[in-house]
Order: sequence, then structure tokens, then C-alpha cells
Amino acid sequence: MSGIGEASLVLGVISSIISIIDATKKIYDAAHDINGLPKAFRDVAGKLPLILELVKGAEQFVKRPDVNQDACKALETILEPCRRRMTEVQAIFDKVIPKKGGSIVNRYLKAGRIIGKSDQVETLIGGILKDLNLLSHYFVSHRYLRNLQCQK
Repeated sequence: MSGIGEASLVLGVISSIISIIDATKKIYDAAHDINGLPKAFRDVAGKLPLILELVKGAEQFVKRPDVNQDACKALETILEPCRRRMTEVQAIFDKVIPKKGGSIVNRYLKAGRIIGKSDQVETLIGGILKDLNLLSHYFVSHRYLRNLQCQK
């Protein structure tokens, strides 16, 4: 696969992650009573803007003309698991966060589902942040190596 094809593939993964984060944030923001949610959900929702910025940074990096196929493959290896985890986080948020105007019975049913999902959502976001930490190290080392090359 060419460098352009590889970049397109990575940009597709990035676009997917951005869409999933936006949808998850909308679910959270539309919640009728976020104070009734476990702290884990509020903590995760608070990390979504940071995750979004890191992913957008990866997008800008991939769009650079000097990024090669190997770099794109490395980014895909990091970002694809993030996309899968973020999809799971979105599904959990969608399943357990009560929507405005929901019936009291529906809210109680969703509250019961939340109990077992707090740890799961924290674990998923922890995995995403671990991968994005690796991504940020990659950016720093790539920038450092590029600066060394420019100085020669």
C-alpha cells in the first residue's frame, strides 16, 4: 500500500474516533441529571476533550507531507484499538445514561445498568489514554529526530 493509501486509512480511523467522541459527548451533555451518575462517568466525560485534542493532533501529523508509510502504519497500530475502545465507551454511555424526558421506570432500569459499567468505562478510557500517551511520545521523538536532521 502506498504512503497516501496508508495515510488515508489512518485518517479514516481518526475521523471515526472524532465522530465517536463527539457522539459520546452529546449523549453525556444531553443527560437529564449528570449528578446522579457515578463519578467514573463524569471523570471519563471530562477526559473526552483531551482525547479529542490528541486525536486531532494525530490527524494534523498524518496530513504533513513528510510523514511516510511506516509512520502511518505505526499510528494505525496505536489508533485502531483506541477506536474500538471508544466505540465501547459510546455504547455504554448510550445504554446507561438517562435521556431527558425519560420515564422514571426507564431511569431506574438504566441506573441498575450503571452499577456494573463504571469500572468498565474507566478501564476502557485508561486503555485509550495509555495508547495516546504512546502516541504523544511518538510525536515528541519524531519532532526531536526531525530537528536533529535539520541541524546537520
